[in-house]
Amino acid sequence: MSDDSRFLLESVLEQSRQADYPGLKPDKFFELFSAQQVLKARRFNPDPVEIESGIVGGEGDGGVDGFYLFVNRKFIREDTEPSAFKDQQLNVELIIVQGKNKPSFEESVPTKLKDFTEYCLRLNADTGATQRLLYSEGLLTLVKKFHDIYKPALALRPRLSINFFHVSLADHVDAKVQARADLLVARVKEFFPTAECSFEFIRGNIDH
Repeated sequence: MSDDSRFLLESVLEQSRQADYPGLKPDKFFELFSAQQVLKARRFNPDPVEIESGIVGGEGDGGVDGFYLFVNRKFIREDTEPSAFKDQQLNVELIIVQGKNKPSFEESVPTKLKDFTEYCLRLNADTGATQRLLYSEGLLTLVKKFHDIYKPALALRPRLSINFFHVSLADHVDAKVQARADLLVARVKEFFPTAECSFEFIRGNIDH
């Protein structure tokens, strides 16, 4: 991305922040903006409150800024009862977003997400004190909702897709960062052998 293109994008972001979320710092707004753009690209259309409900970036986020669960294309809210899907054939889609308001893709992002997958996301992850120390209550609540819906449906062989998105103002992916992303996808496949999994780098040419 040229300096001029980056300047234009940053200007659009700042104008949007001032208009819609003036109380948010630029980096926090970029997390929200990233999630919004990823979900829109996947043809989901949650309302602003629902988008905000999935933002968990901060201390103990495990590399996750946005965590969104959809079942049969329906957005799962915190108060959604797992029993609503009892005995149904499920299509479960998990969208995990990390938005970095920086001109680079960082190797630390897939590295942290790999740890998050192993110590938090997998179905038989330890739910003890260590997990609560490493991950925030908000993130653990969202992961538990995923587990509570997905686990009871296993006998019916639900379809599962887990999609990671790393959003930044960069337009180049370093080979080491790509390798880390590939390792993450491979690890996810160990824990969820039947799942579709992807890691996508979203460059700074996001449409607003």
